[in-house]
Amino acid sequence: MKNLLASRGRTFWLSLAVAMVIALAATALAYGAFRWVTESAEARVVAMSPRGEEVPRMAPVTIKIKGQVNREFLQEHLSIWPSVDGSASWKGDALVFQPTWPGYARGATYAVSLPTPSTGPEEPEKQVSFSFTVEGKLSVDMVVPEGDSQDIPLDSAVLVEFNRPVAPLTVLEEESPTGDILEIEPA
Repeated sequence: MKNLLASRGRTFWLSLAVAMVIALAATALAYGAFRWVTESAEARVVAMSPRGEEVPRMAPVTIKIKGQVNREFLQEHLSIWPSVDGSASWKGDALVFQPTWPGYARGATYAVSLPTPSTGPEEPEKQVSFSFTVEGKLSVDMVVPEGDSQDIPLDSAVLVEFNRPVAPLTVLEEESPTGDILEIEPA
């Protein structure tokens, strides 16, 4: 009889422990504690790009994350402002956003943010964020001969240097563009 009571007592305590674990897990899910981190409290952002100025218009946004995370949640909550069309996907441990053509607006500054894990339901959600500026409009850096030069032979070559690489005029000439590509004054 004593063994029967001891066996029922162990079953009761084991059942109570399982019920408490289930109740704690349900509470944590209800408050979103497992929303970002699924297995590891060590999950963190370890690299973000691009940064700085003169970022190419089609540059991907890459956020490398160390640790186990809820990939779907992060992919859905990646925020880029101002809004730009594109798609987000995972490549290894990096969340990558690739803009669609024609990419980011020239000269615009973009802010990128992503939710980070919270330590408890009462802590407000934090964000990892960074920004970058897209390359500006095409501008002329240098012209040879200079604008105030005199007595230049009519058959002289003119060198025009821009602030970034551009398509060579020979390629454009083959496509027969309409309108002037480059205007030289006085004509």
